[in-house]
Amino acid sequence: MEEDNWLNEKIIKCTKCGNELKVCDHSPFEHSYRLYCNSCPKRVDIGTYEKVFEEIENYDELSYEQIMIELEKRLQNCECGGEFMMNSKRRCLHCAKPLNIDEEQNVWLKEMWSEFNDDKQEQKIEKEMLKFIVQPKWK
Repeated sequence: MEEDNWLNEKIIKCTKCGNELKVCDHSPFEHSYRLYCNSCPKRVDIGTYEKVFEEIENYDELSYEQIMIELEKRLQNCECGGEFMMNSKRRCLHCAKPLNIDEEQNVWLKEMWSEFNDDKQEQKIEKEMLKFIVQPKWK
């Protein structure tokens, strides 16, 4: 049923390594901003409760793009040396090749949100996914 797929979830295959990934839109119920590394598959999730928003003048009056530019300026580089940017290509979580998907979509391991019969397997997948979601570090 189409209404059940309101986040446009789908499975894609990386054209370089052949691994399958899950992509979907960001939930409109999340109150955070995501910026992606321009060199590797990592991303930062910045919740609107973060202290950095107190430093952004007239935050409530800025457009989405203006807010993202302010966040980009304040973020330290990724561990790989890349920069967290609003328009960075999403990358394969297995080989880091840029993917041809919409900027509004997020990339997950294929197994995320699967039905697990084993708690250890579910915890293993969640731990693996958390390697790609890093805490923001500020300049």
